[in-house]
Amino acid sequence: MSGPEAKVYFSETDRGRENRVDQQTLGMIALLRSALNDEACALPEGFDLEQALPVLCRQSLAGLALRGAVRCGVPKTGKAFSRLIAVFRQEALVSGRQMQRIGELTALFDAHGLDLLFVKGAVMKPLYPQPELRVMGDADVLIREEQYPEIRRVLTENGWNNDGDCGYECQWSCDGLRIDVHRCLSKPEENLYYDYYRDGWRLAEKGPSGSLHHMRPEDHFIFMLIHFVRHYRGGVAPVKSICDFYVFYRAHPNMDQAYMEQELEKLRLLAFYRNILQLLDCWFRGAPFSAVAEQITVTALRGGIYGKEQSDVVSAAIRISDGESSMLRKKLRWFFWRVFPPASYLKHRYPALQKAPVLLPVFWAVRGWEIATHPERRDRAIESSRLMLETDEEKLTAYQEQLRGIGLDISELE
Repeated sequence: MSGPEAKVYFSETDRGRENRVDQQTLGMIALLRSALNDEACALPEGFDLEQALPVLCRQSLAGLALRGAVRCGVPKTGKAFSRLIAVFRQEALVSGRQMQRIGELTALFDAHGLDLLFVKGAVMKPLYPQPELRVMGDADVLIREEQYPEIRRVLTENGWNNDGDCGYECQWSCDGLRIDVHRCLSKPEENLYYDYYRDGWRLAEKGPSGSLHHMRPEDHFIFMLIHFVRHYRGGVAPVKSICDFYVFYRAHPNMDQAYMEQELEKLRLLAFYRNILQLLDCWFRGAPFSAVAEQITVTALRGGIYGKEQSDVVSAAIRISDGESSMLRKKLRWFFWRVFPPASYLKHRYPALQKAPVLLPVFWAVRGWEIATHPERRDRAIESSRLMLETDEEKLTAYQEQLRGIGLDISELE
């Protein structure tokens, strides 16, 4: 499939540098831009929708790609177009059930005087041209920790199933909707973020019902940005999140930039935030691509320098090594941390540690047994260990340089 030749963008300071945003990538961006701006964009010469399908479907972008393809005049007779229709129909059915369950969950909490605050997907879906265009794997909700015993009782009595509890968050599901119930909006090992979100309710404002709360737009955008950073550090830049940033900014054009920059400076994310704004200009307004915008784009739509699993291991090795210069010592420290994690890490999975830290060795054994007897966790631990053995200083350096190049420094995020 082809169309008029797409312009290849460079900033003035980047001319002469090899362009890493290829025609397939520009074509996918054009579909997203067309879908969200409700306009026809020229698809690049040589763009193949069928070749782009695996990326579009894996990134949960079938609905947006279909909407964009219609606006770009893509023939509706091809196999790729039919595949997008089939995937989107399924996503629309799931979306309808999810929105219905969210309404029921809000009414249930309201009836029992239990507070809740939705973030991410449940907030974003209504802001899209059609809610079903924003695929949501699960709904994230913040609750008050002291209310959780009552929440467990209410959910259980109303047909919800408890699918797991890892301390700071718990998973529940009911008839097409899974919810991640957060006691805190950050993992305890994310020191900087955990300190910031230790009391997430300080950012909450009352909603239209007695129980439903929301964040101010500025605070919700900051939370979404932090969520994106978590993924990026693990080698993945979800395109869905980049679309969320653009949709959210259009819905809230008058956000308090001075406040946002002040808070992002505290979180050491101000430079990255500015690069994300530049990226949105490139993707959705046709601005020239800088080297930074190219790097984030390549990671988002073509994969970064490493896959997610390798990046997870590399980032963990950097964070846990605590300045060790020897690669062997870094690996030994990583393996030791994996086998004997600190109480601050385990206490949210095993709440008994909060009252009796002396039991830490007991829970090391319990955790080891759980990993050994749970196939998925065991296989994941084995694969992580293999990747760590293969990691060398060159990979660590390249990873850190890539992050610094887009405004992130892994040592500053802890």
